Amino acid sequence: MYREKIEALKEWKNKDNKKVLLIKGAKFVGKTYLTKNFALQNYERTVYIRCKSQIGDFEYQILNSAQNEEFEVLETENLVKNLNLSKEDNIIRIAKKIGEVDKEKEKVLVIIDNLEENMELIKQINTVNCKLENIDLIVITSNWGITTNGISLENKNIESIIIRPLNYIEFLFAIGEEELAKNLKNIKIQEIQESEEIKKVQELKAKYINNLKKYMYIGGMPEVVANFSENKNYQIVRQLQVKIVENIKKYIEKKAPSLILGEIKSILKNIPIQLKKKDKRFVCKEIDRSAQDWQYDLAVNFLKDLGLIHKVTRITRPEEPLAVYQNNMHYRLFFIDVGLLSAMENSDLKVILEENQIFNMENSVLTTQFICQEFLSKIFANLYYWQEEKYFYNIDFVIQYQGKIYSFQIDTINKENNKDLWIYHFKFKQYNCYRITISQFEEKGWNIDTPIYLI
Repeated sequence: MYREKIEALKEWKNKDNKKVLLIKGAKFVGKTYLTKNFALQNYERTVYIRCKSQIGDFEYQILNSAQNEEFEVLETENLVKNLNLSKEDNIIRIAKKIGEVDKEKEKVLVIIDNLEENMELIKQINTVNCKLENIDLIVITSNWGITTNGISLENKNIESIIIRPLNYIEFLFAIGEEELAKNLKNIKIQEIQESEEIKKVQELKAKYINNLKKYMYIGGMPEVVANFSENKNYQIVRQLQVKIVENIKKYIEKKAPSLILGEIKSILKNIPIQLKKKDKRFVCKEIDRSAQDWQYDLAVNFLKDLGLIHKVTRITRPEEPLAVYQNNMHYRLFFIDVGLLSAMENSDLKVILEENQIFNMENSVLTTQFICQEFLSKIFANLYYWQEEKYFYNIDFVIQYQGKIYSFQIDTINKENNKDLWIYHFKFKQYNCYRITISQFEEKGWNIDTPIYLI
């Protein structure tokens, strides 16, 4: 299964003075699969260690690439005791012992998975010297920020990569639509303009729209996409999605502080409900009149740390730096994956796939969720939204990227006069404005009509 992030992993491997690599992302997004696939393609031998518990239990495997097709498991043990990475001599010794490493030969990759299960190991990895002789080290975690008990894995000796669900292009590759995927791959939204590439894509508009509707139902969780690619069975898709949602809930119950567990459950239940509102703002008082804001703030941050939700904060002015103008009291919450969200709100398959009903539904939850996901997977910047408080004029997404402000208004029902975008443009003299539609690409001076499948 093609993942764009494998290119970032290859860049890391080829660095002369590489650091420890932290791969983070929510449960079930394919972190382990991607990392092992990368190891298969780029290393002759890999030592894979999986943390099992806080008391220091580990599983490990020695993985050899066999003609670049599959891993040969040379040895498996239930436990590796006294694993200590606080000194580089130790990690070399451990790798030599487990993987029979010869310092004169090619580098060996050591993967430590499920890191969030062992806080002591997190402390030790924080002190690992990034110049590990003959060893490349990758650690994988499902805890977005690794901030439990005040411990962080963000320092100068560690660089990180975020793995998310498959985006639309990766989805197209996975279901066998390689030509469609390759056409989109080199088009960047911040550089979009009339071109032969755009014309070529628009000639295939019907195919892109039909596959986009499938994506809105199936989503980008690797297990679900792989199953659909093989079986083309929407009923099995929904069963797998429900199973993943239930497993996520079980994981939350295992990890969440009991003080905020009720608030966490309420947030997950109400995300699709509040996204249906005109302003889409998440308001805890609409869930429970007696709700305490501080408890919901803790719950929101907990879910963010697990990578299960995305928080898009309101700004009062679209000026650099956007962070200065954010209002932290007003925000919208999005789920990790559009397919799982469709399962949570039990979206009707017929409504999504037949004609263009899904786009004709004003304030469509799935449409907004899809666009949020696409931005997060392609543009490494925080997402904001703008709302004029008195008259409720609204811009769905505002992004600061490479020294410019980009603004996006969703209009898939093709309003003749998009008053929100006009008011915003004239009020703040904003010129990089995009109206996201299902019609054709069209440059209109200060604003651009952009088909949703080009995002």
